[in-house]
This record gives sequence, structure tokens and C-alpha cells, in this order.
Amino acid sequence: MSLTEYLYVDERRLESYFEQISSPLHYDQSPNWKFSLNLAGPSVETTLSKQGRQFTRHEKIMALIRHLEKNDLMEIYRPADEERRRTDKVFRLETCRAIRVHIAPEGETEFPGFGLWISYSPHPKHQNPKVSNYQAGALYLLEDFRDTDPPHPTTYSAYTALNLFCDVVGSEYSVENSTMFSSHPDKFFAALGAKIGKQRLIRTMYRIRATCNDTDGQQFGAVVTIGYPLFIAEG
Repeated sequence: MSLTEYLYVDERRLESYFEQISSPLHYDQSPNWKFSLNLAGPSVETTLSKQGRQFTRHEKIMALIRHLEKNDLMEIYRPADEERRRTDKVFRLETCRAIRVHIAPEGETEFPGFGLWISYSPHPKHQNPKVSNYQAGALYLLEDFRDTDPPHPTTYSAYTALNLFCDVVGSEYSVENSTMFSSHPDKFFAALGAKIGKQRLIRTMYRIRATCNDTDGQQFGAVVTIGYPLFIAEG
């Protein structure tokens, strides 16, 4: 059995979702042995007792995945144009290659900084079959971002990835850099002083926050997705 290396877990969202599908304690059955000696000889009696314990983080994640799969509430590919406006499946589970960007706090301002994972394109085994004009494109995963979880993703048309990102995180960057952001967001953030990690294979489950059709000056572009990861693990 392989071991999972978790790179990030949103404990707050995980707890919020898990408490909706399970009791807080897991009960293990353990045998109790009773030995006795009488005129007929030695005897052994066995009874089972239940001992309650807290679920581990890994157990909570696996239970949530099973619940979403069992109730058909999750897909294994990121949104494409044909289904991004109508889907009720706001949870996605996929494997992809991604780069982690750490945006540091800004001086004395209230901006706390945050971690961001960027995946330029889906893994071949997670290609969305519902594609017409706009295929599934880049994915941005915001670590520990404290905002509401809307029942349906916010959708934009004829937008840019930079505008979408700014709307979600509440920041302002020059629109003149939107082309650079769409093609090389890691270089865009590096120019702003962010710390850029190496690309690595990850497995992640995330909740879709917003999508847009990013044309970047072309007739047909790709659907950009911003999501809140429940977990990110070594792929």
C-alpha cells in the first residue's frame, strides 16, 4: 500500500464538509478475552467492545471522496465550454502537473499573502469530453482562501484570466499584462517578486469558484478555472 504525501489540506473546509456526512467519532471493534479455570478445565470467552476515536485527516478525505462519488457530485476533469455554465458538480478530482507560487504579504498592508497552484493544461487522462469551441484550459488553485463557497460557480464570457483572478482575490493588476498572465502566469508573478516552485505532478480535489472563456486575442481560447483545493497531494 502506497503512502500519500499531502502538500496542502484546507482543514476548515474539510471539517465543514465532513461533519455533514459523518459522526465525529469512528468506532473500532476490539476483542476482549476472558480466561477461567474450573473443574471442567480451562475456558476462554470472547466479547467485542466498541472504542470511539477521532477520524484521521486521511480518513476524512477518503470518506468525502467516497460520498461525492457515490452521489454523483464530482467529476474528474476541469470545466470546458459545454458544461461550465450548467454543471451542479462543483467538486473535481484530478491529477495534473502544477507549479506552486507563493505571494508574500505586502509591507504594512492587510494583504496576508497566499499560496497559488497553477496548472497550464489538464492531464491526458482528465481531458473533458464536453468540448466545442472552448476546451478546458488553465487551473488556478487558491490555498486557504477565506471566502464563501457559492452553490454554483461564477461564470464569465469574453473575459481574461487576469481579470478573473483579480475579481476573485480582490486585487488590481495592470490589464496591459493580461496577455502575459494568460500565457505565462508564473513569469507574471515572478516579475512581482513571488516565489516560484518547480513543476510537479499533483493529485487534488477542489471546489470550482469561478470560470471564464479566455480568448487572449484569439477567436477561440480556453476555459480558465479558479478553485479552492480541499487537498493537494503528491501525484
